[in-house]
Amino acid sequence: MRGRIAAALSLVVFFAGKTHANAETVLFTQPIINISADSGGRIGDFMSRLHKYKYANAQVAFSGNCDSACTLFLALPHNQTCVNTGAVFRFHAPTAGSAEVGVAAKHFLMANYPSWVRSWINRHNGLTTQLISMDYNYASKFMRNCGSMASR
Repeated sequence: MRGRIAAALSLVVFFAGKTHANAETVLFTQPIINISADSGGRIGDFMSRLHKYKYANAQVAFSGNCDSACTLFLALPHNQTCVNTGAVFRFHAPTAGSAEVGVAAKHFLMANYPSWVRSWINRHNGLTTQLISMDYNYASKFMRNCGSMASR
């Protein structure tokens, strides 16, 4: 029985590694990831994508709505992001199964945002259940314009 469990785990690890490698290959063949209508999702899923993009040196172009957990992509290095006219970043407190998890998730988000995003959020009463929107005009003060990426 123990041998079958070990063999099954080996297969899971093998195939998981293949899936991960394929995802990174896609990132290298697709150097610019355009965010134009991302409604967010689970923080863990976005953190996983954030790390894949970061280590693949993928370029992320914000062109439209980037809501909720999508805003974690703002934690990418400055040279990996750019913003187009019409980009909107929308923030709110994360939803969670318990108050403690919600507080921890909120602290996690704030710790990962760059300082200019944290400052903006704090000036708008922090992360609450109310949706707050950061527009292109503000973000473009801190981010590269995507037109400048064409010459990179």
